[in-house]
Amino acid sequence: MQTKKTLTIQDLETPRFLSSSFYPYTLNDNGEVVLLMRNKKDSKNSPFYTDFGSSLKDSDYSIVYTAVKSYLTKTACLCVGSELENLSNYSEIEKRLREISSKYSSENDILLQNMKKMHEIMHTLFYQQSHSVIEIIGESHVAFFYPLAYFKPDMMNKVFAESEKFSDLSLQWIPLKLVADPDFNQKYITAFDLQVIAQCSEKLILNLIDEHQEEEFHYPEYATLICDERDHVKFTVEGLIGLLLSEGSKERWAHYKAYDLEFPSENELKHLKAIIFPGSKYSAYDNSIPWLEPLKTLIRKIYTDYPHIRLVGICFGHQLLAAALGGKVEKMTNLEGRPLFIGKETIKVESSFFKLPFVDELLKDATDECLSDLQPLYINEIHGDHVTELPPDAELHGTSERTQVEIWTLKDRIFAMQAHPELNSQLIEDLVINKLYDIGRLDDNLKNEALENIYDPSKPLNRHAMLKFIYNFIRRPYVQ
Repeated sequence: MQTKKTLTIQDLETPRFLSSSFYPYTLNDNGEVVLLMRNKKDSKNSPFYTDFGSSLKDSDYSIVYTAVKSYLTKTACLCVGSELENLSNYSEIEKRLREISSKYSSENDILLQNMKKMHEIMHTLFYQQSHSVIEIIGESHVAFFYPLAYFKPDMMNKVFAESEKFSDLSLQWIPLKLVADPDFNQKYITAFDLQVIAQCSEKLILNLIDEHQEEEFHYPEYATLICDERDHVKFTVEGLIGLLLSEGSKERWAHYKAYDLEFPSENELKHLKAIIFPGSKYSAYDNSIPWLEPLKTLIRKIYTDYPHIRLVGICFGHQLLAAALGGKVEKMTNLEGRPLFIGKETIKVESSFFKLPFVDELLKDATDECLSDLQPLYINEIHGDHVTELPPDAELHGTSERTQVEIWTLKDRIFAMQAHPELNSQLIEDLVINKLYDIGRLDDNLKNEALENIYDPSKPLNRHAMLKFIYNFIRRPYVQ
């Protein structure tokens, strides 16, 4: 009997992660592992402690932005390493609260005006992997444990209590051993917080109590090669691509600064399973870029000498892989006065795409309606260059009116696309369209055109489906 197919487009387009927890943690003056939590009251006005996370909103860039934005909002943007010296100063805390109350009308305003603090937190989460803990709970929840130096929150709580906007906010360091005490946790900790903390407590203790022991070295399993030095791009790569495709602290990801000629070593290449080449402001044909030719040489070396490593190219990354392996990349000539194409691209998918093993595996239970909804694909794009000629033996799987080469593969080694499946429309508005408008590269008409395009309701995004195809591709077992 044939099994009924049940996978819908709604299933494919459900984000991988839907909710988050966020816990700063450290050692207190007594050498105890402690978690920073906020004191709230339930419907019966009884106090309890909980974390700083939140559920994913449609406008959120990704779950890591959801969690960090929620943490900044719920701590008045004060509890980050660069602010700790101010947390015993009453007037400085009061000044920060006044700024937040007067300047920001939404959580996204807080995010955009405090990007440096967000990047500071994300740098700790993604580059201090021996101390930070990122744990996937169940199928769609992520818990972030953020290492933060110990401070006394008394002065903060005093200022909060006197502030109209933050009067219900109170912070407390809770010892991990107290969380484990039934007499305490049954009264003051939610069942879900208890589950999350219990699942991660051993890692937290090992990270802090046993940090004097020599850390066991692990080679990275997956990597991104970042090709753009701008902060908002770097942390977009790590916070979007890295986390959306990872299994949290269970596996090692490394983020190499290719723009600084920082590449994986020979030993690291022996252990890597996949490398992601993300977007960039640069052109894959610009020989004046000092790191570009060495990076192309590395790509050719990986493709020839390390057959176990799969390569994924996104936007500039897809152009870079094509150029490095014998294809051709050129400036677009059909932009009609625009500096870049910005918007949802309509991608005609070839039948060969659905036969790719990592696509077919995900779609084996897809309904006919689901498959129909994937033709064409709608995914956001931002580019002024495009691939005009594929490398030898590469196979074309997607085209558009603007760009002949949208999606391609090379054997079972490379999966590349012009589109940006990691970018939602809100991020493109905030970090691309508005920035280009502010520096004069978009006028009012072009800005409005781009906004209308990225929010066009007649073109529902297929970005989560594409991210799931990438996830499957980089985890395919290597067969010699």
